Amino acid sequence: MDAGSIPTPASKPSCAVVRFSAAFLLFALQAFSPLAAFAAGVDPDIQVLTERQQGRIISKASFRLPLRPCEAFAFLTDYEANLRVQPEIKEWSVDRVAGNKVIVRRLVRDSVLLFPIQLETVVQYTEIGARELSFSLLRGDPKFYAGRWSISSEAGGSRVRYESEVDFALKLPAIVVDAVFRHRLREQFQFLADLVRQRDYQNAEACRLASGGVN
Repeated sequence: MDAGSIPTPASKPSCAVVRFSAAFLLFALQAFSPLAAFAAGVDPDIQVLTERQQGRIISKASFRLPLRPCEAFAFLTDYEANLRVQPEIKEWSVDRVAGNKVIVRRLVRDSVLLFPIQLETVVQYTEIGARELSFSLLRGDPKFYAGRWSISSEAGGSRVRYESEVDFALKLPAIVVDAVFRHRLREQFQFLADLVRQRDYQNAEACRLASGGVN
C-alpha cells in the first residue's frame, strides 16, 4: 500500500497517508502478539532492544512469567481466549491447518483521531515442541512480518523471549515508527504478565497438554 509523502505545513495530508499512518498505529497496538492490550501490574523484568537493518525493525525482547515453561507455552498459544480480550477485533478466526500450524485472521475496525480504520492481518503460527512458537505474515498491511517466541526455565518461573522483523513500508520518520513499536512491545509484555494472574495456567493438565503428555 502506498503511504504517500510526509505532509508539510503548506499542504494537507492525503487521505491515503492519514489512513495508513493511523493503520500503522492500530497495527502496533494489536498485531504483534497473540494478545495486545495494556494493564499495569507486577514488574515482569521486561527487556526490549530494537534496531534498523535494511529498512526493517529488528526486535529482541524478553520478560518473565511465574509459570513453568510448558504452562507459559499453553498460555501463549491460547489463541481464541487471547483474541476475545481485544474489543477492537470485530472478526477473527483460528484454524489449525496441521498438527502444529495455526492460522489466525484478525479484522480490526476502530477509529484513530476520528478517522475510521479497518485492518486485516493473517498470521501463521508454527508450534515447535512446547517451548517455541514461530510466526509469519501471510497477508496484510505490513510489507513483512516474521519472528519467534521461545521459552526457557528461570528461577521462579520462565523467561519468554520474542524476536521479530517487521517492515511497515511507511514513508514516515523511522524514529517515530521505531519509538511507537518499542513502546507497544513493552505494554504488551506487561499485559501478558498481568493476565497470567487472571487465568489458571498453573495446573498440571495445561502443562501436560502443552508438552504432549510430558510435564
